[in-house]
Amino acid sequence: MQKFKSVVLALVLGVAAISATPAHAFSVYAQAVVNPFQVAGQVMNSFPQPVFCAIRVQGIRNDGMALWANANAGIYPGMYGYAYVYTSYPFNFVNGQAWADCNYMGRYGLSPEELALIGQE
Repeated sequence: MQKFKSVVLALVLGVAAISATPAHAFSVYAQAVVNPFQVAGQVMNSFPQPVFCAIRVQGIRNDGMALWANANAGIYPGMYGYAYVYTSYPFNFVNGQAWADCNYMGRYGLSPEELALIGQE
């Protein structure tokens, strides 16, 4: 019984340690601009420091086919990041969506681990 209690305690402490680590990724608003032959996913960095974003964009053509594109972008404050998906005649886009997940890049555009390596933090 004592061994069972220690296994359960170790499991609980392990789960608590894993869930206590901070998650740095966060979702941001991404705008989809739909034109007949192009869908652009657009993300603005409204934060006071650089962010690194994974941008996904989807365009739905008039024949029902969904086309996807992905882009990674380092975005400085006040700047935009983009992802594009294209189609050609005789098909055109009738709908589009965009998503983005971002992380803070830290001072000088470096992660906290990289800053620690160069002795800046």
